[in-house]
Amino acid sequence: MKKKSTRRQVLKWGSAVVFGGLLTEALLEPNRLETIERRVAIKDLPANFEAFRIGILSDIHWGHAIDHPFINRASDLLMSLKPDMIVVPGDFYHSIFRHPTEIPPWEGMLDRLKAPHGLFGVLGNHDHKAGADKVRREIDKNSGIRLIDNDHVLIEKGSDRIALAEWAIYGRTRWT
Repeated sequence: MKKKSTRRQVLKWGSAVVFGGLLTEALLEPNRLETIERRVAIKDLPANFEAFRIGILSDIHWGHAIDHPFINRASDLLMSLKPDMIVVPGDFYHSIFRHPTEIPPWEGMLDRLKAPHGLFGVLGNHDHKAGADKVRREIDKNSGIRLIDNDHVLIEKGSDRIALAEWAIYGRTRWT
């Protein structure tokens, strides 16, 4: 006959599971690097852009369990994929900073990133919470990233060109 669990045992094991999840989120997740390679078929893509490689470095969250060695590892990993262009789709900073004067300097953060067709980015929700104007100034002053929030840029390769654009709808970023 199977013994029934007491409420105290259920609470004890439930608390252990929740604590374990939070510990994983706090300690492991911020330091996990992952590369995913995808081929994307695009109808009527100009011939010069066949096999064009776009590198994405997402959700940096500088200031929250992320340090320079981690950023350098992430940058080196991205550069090993030899991207033609690099995009950073937001969350440069973590929103733990309640006032724009609190955000740490960005200087030297992504100096290892280089791509023949440029580095582009948009601000994410954490950047807006941390202070969008201050984050923009830090990125503009201390990186080669061109921010294109609600804008576009034409990328040229040979005689062909494509548009890289970003716009926000209902708080969600869309890239085209």
